[in-house]
Amino acid sequence: MLYKILNNLSESKIEKLRPVAIKYLSNDLEGPGSEAASDRLVVDRKWAQLINHFASDNKRKYMINRDYVNFLKAIIYLYQTSSTSTQVGVLKAPTEVYQVISTVKKSFEDATASLGIK
Repeated sequence: MLYKILNNLSESKIEKLRPVAIKYLSNDLEGPGSEAASDRLVVDRKWAQLINHFASDNKRKYMINRDYVNFLKAIIYLYQTSSTSTQVGVLKAPTEVYQVISTVKKSFEDATASLGIK
């Protein structure tokens, strides 16, 4: 029951943050940061795959959503604090922001690979 409530809270945060982050990344696909942006858009697809896989497991679903919210916040922070592309923004960002992005990306890649999700 607790994880169901926590999922509702994290899903409402995702509903607010995801469109903004996806818009930033999509707009950056044409510029010099296109490789970094497309690499980060893969995280969005992996998140959707993991959520579908764990649809009935509220605890794992919450943990995935929590990581994804942190990822979205980091992406939004990069774009709001940098006037250049996200690739350049990562070089100037605090290490914690870069660590969140790379850790969530690696975690989602490992999880989808170990579960055999394609």
